[in-house]
Amino acid sequence: PDYLCKWQGLPYSECSWEDGALIAKKFQKCIDDYMSRNQSKTIPSRDFKLLKQRPRFVPMKKQPSYIGSDGLELRDYQLDGLNWMAHSWSKGNSCILADEMGLG
Repeated sequence: PDYLCKWQGLPYSECSWEDGALIAKKFQKCIDDYMSRNQSKTIPSRDFKLLKQRPRFVPMKKQPSYIGSDGLELRDYQLDGLNWMAHSWSKGNSCILADEMGLG
């Protein structure tokens, strides 16, 4: 099958359909990971106890290693937003972080 590819660093409007054989040669692990997630039967229900017992919030003083790549670094206000969202999650609150149009 062909794959709809969202390219890192490009907006969704630049997604493109790519030949399945070519994508499988270069990104087979990504395909396998996707298939595994897609076929998983372990989606937690709302009654799942671990989701009700959230860990205590500990503010992040610096950017976690799992965020960003190739020297990309969060700005101070982005780290503040990440902390706010993590704090809201730890309290069991739903939230949306948004800014005014054009502020990035």
